Amino acid sequence: MSTVNWSGLMRAATDDEIRSPLWEFPPEVRKAVQSERRRRFPGKYDDGDDNAPDPEYS
Repeated sequence: MSTVNWSGLMRAATDDEIRSPLWEFPPEVRKAVQSERRRRFPGKYDDGDDNAPDPEYS
């Protein structure tokens, strides 16, 4: 069984894909999406709580 590097895949995603609602991503990918959001959009997603609701859709 191979392990998927979600962080690497998220770096290749478009900004629109990264901004998509978290519920559109499988649960195992959401932390990588949140991390990529913080990297690309500093200040907007810097809540520091990975369990916080998605600010775009809360």
